[in-house]
Amino acid sequence: MKDSLKRDNPNMKCLSKYSGNKKEKDSSEACKNDLCKLVYEGKYDVLKTDKLLHDHDLVFKSSKLNFEDCKIKTLSKINVDYFKLMLSDYSDREICKLLEFGFPIGFHRNKESMSLLQDFKVQKEVLQVKNHRGAVEFPNDMEKYLVKELTKWAIIGPFHVNPFDHGIILSPLNTVPKKDSTERRIILDLSSAGGTGVNEFIDKDNYLGEPVSLTYPRVDDLVSLIKKKGSGSHLFKRDLARAYRQIPIDIGDTFLVGFAWNGHIFFDIVLSMGLRSAAQICQRLTNAIAYIYRSLGFDIINYLDDFAGVEIPELSAKAFLELQNVLASCGIEESEHKAVGPSTRMEFLGIICDSVKMTLEISIERLTDIDLILLEWVGKEFASKREIQSLVGKLNFVGCPNLLKRHQMVENFFTFI
Repeated sequence: MKDSLKRDNPNMKCLSKYSGNKKEKDSSEACKNDLCKLVYEGKYDVLKTDKLLHDHDLVFKSSKLNFEDCKIKTLSKINVDYFKLMLSDYSDREICKLLEFGFPIGFHRNKESMSLLQDFKVQKEVLQVKNHRGAVEFPNDMEKYLVKELTKWAIIGPFHVNPFDHGIILSPLNTVPKKDSTERRIILDLSSAGGTGVNEFIDKDNYLGEPVSLTYPRVDDLVSLIKKKGSGSHLFKRDLARAYRQIPIDIGDTFLVGFAWNGHIFFDIVLSMGLRSAAQICQRLTNAIAYIYRSLGFDIINYLDDFAGVEIPELSAKAFLELQNVLASCGIEESEHKAVGPSTRMEFLGIICDSVKMTLEISIERLTDIDLILLEWVGKEFASKREIQSLVGKLNFVGCPNLLKRHQMVENFFTFI
């Protein structure tokens, strides 16, 4: 087994001190203890971690993608056999292999990209890795995240130093607020100008030698289904839980998606939040699930991890239940509390659809969000390109594109940026 899998003495504090008020410190300390217990009291399978390190070495040394050569199965709970059974006539011939052996992240390895690798064989180097304020100022959220992800085998670690026989890339962590929640979403900043720039070497237009034709469904597609099923038809939806975090990556790419927290190194073995190729991979998976569901005689549209269906009232309960059954058969975890049962009125992608009135409405939350953004622009003299593009996107969403482009000079300006 790997000698490099070195861990702290269990009698020592496994993580460094935190700043903040006493209540926050106490909460963080409890979380740290959970992490220590998970790692040091036999609740964490070190032998399984060792095997993953060994598997990585095999794939890395082969210089090929895992699904092409070594074909080492992932730890994912996805039911690949069910996908193989239901997708025998599906156009995406590679999807089952990628689910079984992990999705390559699409990192283009060349002299320039591999120069990003660092040894991190001395813990002093690990301690010098900087994370964003959004992570540093929310240690409790970070600790909860690490415990959860370790428990679910979405990450491996903690390591004092680089456990591999070659260099690795450690990217900075960040967190952002989750919508309608007190929790925070953890992001691995793979595009940081001051970080490692993994995303810079991932082609957004090509994946595994094939063009990426990523198209998301629109509200108009849901409207078409409503028209097809008729006035008074029932709408319903289901969401995936931890969508990206259920999808395994090629074990040979693990060294590219590392991060450090309080002097310890961890690696993702599933899609990272912040990975350039993650969205198209997730959409590719849910496209396959939607195909399976449609093959059972129902209509559905899928937007990343969201599924929205429409059915006549007599069949809507059955259709709603069948979608749950398909997700369970796929081995995909559903976010059950987000499920919306059959109804004539439902919000999807920020738009409220009403199949009785046959109308579309913008949700109050969306309008409030846009009002706040417009207030921020009052008296604004300077703005970045990204800020302008964000504003245009928000206004386009609420149906203002014609107003924005009515003046020729304004239209030319948008073309220029």
